[in-house]
Amino acid sequence: MSTNRTIIGLESKIVCALKAGKENLRKLSFFAITGLLFLLLSENCSAQLNGAVKRGDFKEVEKLIAAGADVNKTVNGATPLYWAVYRNNLKIVVYLLDNGADINKGVAYANKPSGWNPIHLAVNQGYAEMVKLLIERGADINVIDIQGYTPLEIAEAKNVVDPHKSTSQRVIYQPIVDLLKDELEKQSKNLAVNEEKTIPVVAENKIKATPSDVDIDIPVNGSIKPNAYALIIGNEDYSSFQTGLSTEVNVDYAINDARVFKDYCAKTLGIPEKQIKLLTNATYGQMSQGIAWLSNLAKIDNGKAELFFYYSGHGLPDEQTKESYLMPVDISGTNITQAIKLADVYSRLNEFPSKKVSVFLDACFSGGARNQGLISMRGVRIAPKENDVTGNIVVFSSSTGEESSGAYKEKQHGYMTYFLLKKLQESKGNVSYKELADYILENVKKETALDGKIQTPQLNYSPGVENVWADWEIR
Repeated sequence: MSTNRTIIGLESKIVCALKAGKENLRKLSFFAITGLLFLLLSENCSAQLNGAVKRGDFKEVEKLIAAGADVNKTVNGATPLYWAVYRNNLKIVVYLLDNGADINKGVAYANKPSGWNPIHLAVNQGYAEMVKLLIERGADINVIDIQGYTPLEIAEAKNVVDPHKSTSQRVIYQPIVDLLKDELEKQSKNLAVNEEKTIPVVAENKIKATPSDVDIDIPVNGSIKPNAYALIIGNEDYSSFQTGLSTEVNVDYAINDARVFKDYCAKTLGIPEKQIKLLTNATYGQMSQGIAWLSNLAKIDNGKAELFFYYSGHGLPDEQTKESYLMPVDISGTNITQAIKLADVYSRLNEFPSKKVSVFLDACFSGGARNQGLISMRGVRIAPKENDVTGNIVVFSSSTGEESSGAYKEKQHGYMTYFLLKKLQESKGNVSYKELADYILENVKKETALDGKIQTPQLNYSPGVENVWADWEIR
């Protein structure tokens, strides 16, 4: 229920009680009255916060946030952070970020997102110091707007000397171009270093190098699915991207999970190689671009697309909202709101009509992990919020509620991924979603129980496919 509806509902109760007289007013819940007051104050604070940011009134910003104003609340489509960037107010930007502002939340007008994040705005306005600050604080420099432009492409377009404009144009935008190129180069080097470290990390964790039974003898299907597309992500090595993390936080076999699933997608499911995107040890920017790539293909195919989304890596819950997040390798567990919200993934996958959408998540969202959690959850496991799904979507998850998703060390895969691959291998891809779900559930529960653990895979599907999903064929 929206905040406005809640306020209206509480208002109506109070008005009715007032009309009926004092006796009924006494009966009215104290919590209803205080709740209304809190909501009205909160809404008012949030609206005032945007105004204070626009005026550059730092002291008022401090007071409003202390009073409970939502730093991520949009007013007329824009967040306080967006306005602070627009006003080029570095001090307020830093304060908002320190108080939980989402650095990658874009602007929207008439409830339609423009695709512009604060980084796009800072680049477009020519604010080099602001761009530098946003990059340092983790802004996604790979994100694209609805016209398909990255921040660097916007900067390069502005950096062209126009004879009808001031010659200072290049002076303003060249430093921004340099900043963005330097950061992209740094990200590229980190990726290369990570690839070099793959073998030492594996050796240190004593992961076997011999292939599992599902990694070989992969069935080859001669038919092709011309309208099928797959985004496959394996996030294994977090310690190379974040200082202070031990290799114990890495997700054993996540890269192997992703690479072998890609092989099955191409050979067994018949998805053309060029229509499969594999990301290993993916950053926030790479994951965001990959999801945008998959969503755009659904748009192009006008309802004929079959989308496959696979993720193996860390998941985490927000301790306050219980929302589930997929964790890029460059996002700290202490900055979870800068990660990829699972609800947003579902939203992007269903942004345009598709024939069907299949999601496979070999990750838990309770704060547990295959080895060691990305952050300490104070010894308490969190039952993550269940996400409602819409459209033509079926979601296979590796565990339920407060459980962890473990590694099947003997087979060098996550438990769910191993039995997913095993069933595809045994059936040569000729298997219904119901048969696949039953097989994964039965075997993961049994194998983890033999190892003294509890792991219960979960299936979720949208109401729109309730009567048909069971008969879908995965190939």
